[in-house]
This record gives sequence, structure tokens and C-alpha cells, in this order.
Amino acid sequence: MRNAPVRTPWTPPRPRIIVIIILLLLVASAFDALATLKIISRGADEWNPLMRFALSIGPWYFFLVKMAFTVIGSLILAYYARVKRWAWWGLCLVAAVYFLLVLLHLFLLFCIPIPAASFTC
Repeated sequence: MRNAPVRTPWTPPRPRIIVIIILLLLVASAFDALATLKIISRGADEWNPLMRFALSIGPWYFFLVKMAFTVIGSLILAYYARVKRWAWWGLCLVAAVYFLLVLLHLFLLFCIPIPAASFTC
């Protein structure tokens, strides 16, 4: 008979670590929203259909919807991160994706030239 693999016991992260990750996610989400608005003002399009709809209502609505989704999702993952391994890994995955998104926005903001039509004298 084969031996079943031994699972290592779950050691939950410290609450302080979860709070730090949540705060970083909120900052990254706010940067994402503001950078998206700036990049769209340069002529880009929003790819997310839900956020495109929010943007059609107005920039403040776009920002509030973006932050609301981030806060709700982060709080759900943070609530379960102390007891469920999947929630902890989900929180880490969301943080990693936001880190990559911040890098993409920095690239788009500083490495892509502004179209000549947007310059005013």
C-alpha cells in the first residue's frame, strides 16, 4: 500500500503581515486608477468592460468603483488568510499581480512618448 503524502501543518501569517499587504494593495490600486486615468487621457483605452462602463460615468466614479472592488476583495481574502491556506496564497497572488501592474503603468507613463497632438503651447 502506498503512503499518502504528508501535508505540512498550516502556519498562518501574522496579522501585521496581512495588514501591510492590504495597505500596499490599496496604495497600488489607487496608483493603478490614477495612472489609468492619465494613460487614457493620452489616448489609450480601458480594456476591462466593467471599468470602461464606470469610466463612461466619470473619473470619480471610476476611482470609487476601482477602490471598492479592491477593498472588498482584499478584506475577504484577509479575513480568511489566517485560517485558510488558499486565501493567504490568493492574497499573495493579488499583491504580485498589482506589483506587475504598477510596473506596467510606470512603463506606460514614463517610457512611451506622449503623442504630439497633446502638447499645447
